[in-house]
Amino acid sequence: MDNEKKAQQRKRLSATFLRYGLLSILLLLFLPSWIVVIPCVLLFAAWGFYIDSQRLMRKQAVPIQKNQKTQAYDRLVARYGEPSERIDIRKDRYDGIVDSILIFEKDRHIVLDGLDFEMRDITDCRLVEDEHRNLYSVIISVKGFGRSEITLNLEEDQEMAKKIVGRIDEIVQQNKKE
Repeated sequence: MDNEKKAQQRKRLSATFLRYGLLSILLLLFLPSWIVVIPCVLLFAAWGFYIDSQRLMRKQAVPIQKNQKTQAYDRLVARYGEPSERIDIRKDRYDGIVDSILIFEKDRHIVLDGLDFEMRDITDCRLVEDEHRNLYSVIISVKGFGRSEITLNLEEDQEMAKKIVGRIDEIVQQNKKE
């Protein structure tokens, strides 16, 4: 059962318990006081199901289909051909398109964080280290997309961070020569 159906079911249960709870309160006027517990339990259950339905609606994420995952990569390959270099940071999202660096040397394009840049738009690159937690990030200064920096979090992979910084620095130096 998907989240939307579960949320609708929880809303129906909430409404049902709310009706019974209110009906029980009306009956309280005519019954002994020890029956006060029943409406309280019903009202509490109604509230719980309502909160649960709201939580399910907020968490409703649309899963990305396999063919959607590869469409971005396929569009890039159709435009520029196969990448001359691919540096995979993590392969767990979007088949590596977002967490990869794709370099199309022939067409002078680079894909960072899923965004396609011309290599001349890369202006600087630096390594940032959190010494206390031993975490590494590469910050790449760019022009375009309304962003001035792209941050690639490499967690504890210092070797990969240095490799990326070295390769991006090569691209920046090539652009300065041209």
